[in-house]
Amino acid sequence: MSTQTELRAIVPAELADQLEIYFFETETVYWGGMQREITDPYEVFGFFPDEETADAELAALREEFPELPEDFALSTMEDSYWQNAYKEFVKPWSNRQLQWIPLWERDNIEVPEGNAAVYLDAGMAFGTGAHETTRLCARRLLDYLEANPDKQNDIDLIDAGCGSGVLALSAAALGFTKVFGFDFDPEAIRVCHENIDYNSHIPKCVDFEVADLEKGLDG
Repeated sequence: MSTQTELRAIVPAELADQLEIYFFETETVYWGGMQREITDPYEVFGFFPDEETADAELAALREEFPELPEDFALSTMEDSYWQNAYKEFVKPWSNRQLQWIPLWERDNIEVPEGNAAVYLDAGMAFGTGAHETTRLCARRLLDYLEANPDKQNDIDLIDAGCGSGVLALSAAALGFTKVFGFDFDPEAIRVCHENIDYNSHIPKCVDFEVADLEKGLDG
């Protein structure tokens, strides 16, 4: 049975934004970062095919960020666990009438009448909805709708770097008329289309496409 090597460490809060930008710009397939709640510490984690690759990737990351802690916890896990490890970070979240519900919690949570629910399984795509910046964007969508009630049924939205599609699907669930999401990662777009299928109650006004920033914004 194949295994993966995991590295994990709590890092200084002031590095969080820099690391997020670095991971995005380098299109890394190994590293990620997560903050469970806004009051929790920021944690960096990586999954690698073997310990040799883990050591090499950590050394490269240290070259960019010498402030990283000396000790990263190292562990080995079976592929089946690694592919589902992200679920420990993903919890239901709601703000006003919008609710994000992990797919595996679908049968355990009752959605109040009139609320907009988005069921989500990010898989290996970026965008579990757990990061505070994603939640901030969702709050701004709600703020915009509250400030512009007359435009409820006449709003378009582009989700650049859509990841799992959580924000694009939220916009559709909230009544945005036309929604387009794009990402350079084909795996992310595959997950987006799966999440469309999980949300058959959401209007079919969302389109996802593999594209870089220039192509995506050109439409």
